[in-house]
Amino acid sequence: PVSDLALAFTVFGRKVDAPLRTGATLTDAHGNAHISGGEGEASIEVWVVSDSYCLAGGSAKIPLDHAAHTLTLSEAFSIKLDVRFEDDQQYTGPLLIRSEPQGMFSRAYSAPGVALSYSGPRGSKPEPDPSGLYEVRGVSRDLDLVCTATPNRTGYGWLNATLAKADLVPNGNYTLRIARATAKQ
Repeated sequence: PVSDLALAFTVFGRKVDAPLRTGATLTDAHGNAHISGGEGEASIEVWVVSDSYCLAGGSAKIPLDHAAHTLTLSEAFSIKLDVRFEDDQQYTGPLLIRSEPQGMFSRAYSAPGVALSYSGPRGSKPEPDPSGLYEVRGVSRDLDLVCTATPNRTGYGWLNATLAKADLVPNGNYTLRIARATAKQ
C-alpha cells in the first residue's frame, strides 16, 4: 500500500494482443489505483514510475477484470557514472541509458547538471549530478543497463557499454571508458 505512486499503463485488446491505449494514474492514500476497461480490452501492462520502487522484471501484465490485483514492489536504487575518454578527459555530452530487456528503463542525459528529456514512456527524469557524474535513479536489480554515447571527438568511436545486473550495487560508482577508434581497413 504505497500512496501517491505513479503508474503508467498500456491496455491490450482481447482479440488481437496489441496496444489499444496508454495512460497514467496515481495510487490513493491506501495504495489503490483504479484502471477501467472497455469492451474488447483484455489486459493491462503496468509500470511503476518511481525513483524509490520498481517491479520485478520492470512491468506486470495482468488481466483487466473486476478483481483486485496486488503488485509487489522492490526497492530501487541509484548509481553514478563517470564517463571518460581513453586519455582520461571527462566526457560531458549526451548519454542514453536503456535497459535489457529493452523498454523497461530508458533515460537520456546531456552534460552533467543540464537536464535532457529521456526517451521512452516510463520513468521519472532525474537531474544529472552537477559534480560531473551522471546519476541514474530508479534502477532495478533485474535489468542490464546499456549506456550509449556519440562523443563527436576526432579519433574516438561510440561508447556502447553494458552494466550487467550482477554488477549493479546500490549507490555504486562506475567508470565507463570511450576507446579510441580503430582504423578502417
